[in-house]
Amino acid sequence: MLISSTSRLLRLHSAICDHSRFGDCCNLRGVNYASGVAGIRDETGNNLGDHLSMNRQVQNFASTVEQLRRYFMRGKSRNTSTTTLVDNYLSKCIFYAGMGSN
Repeated sequence: MLISSTSRLLRLHSAICDHSRFGDCCNLRGVNYASGVAGIRDETGNNLGDHLSMNRQVQNFASTVEQLRRYFMRGKSRNTSTTTLVDNYLSKCIFYAGMGSN
């Protein structure tokens, strides 16, 4: 909810994709890796059903970065490194990580 509200306030043109449903297909529009019962420890929330641990969410982000690297590699000039292109792109992104307690 916080992410959706923030994207509306920032006047982002489209909703941020849910990585668990769409995978890496919408990287350039934004990706939400959230899982409602995730915690720092992998076993947090196991008793509450299907969820993604924080480690899995970080792995999903790493997968997205790799997808971006391949995407930018296609159109880069010979004098620009792919890492520089990805770093520049990510430096313009908003990252939010939240932990709560119930």
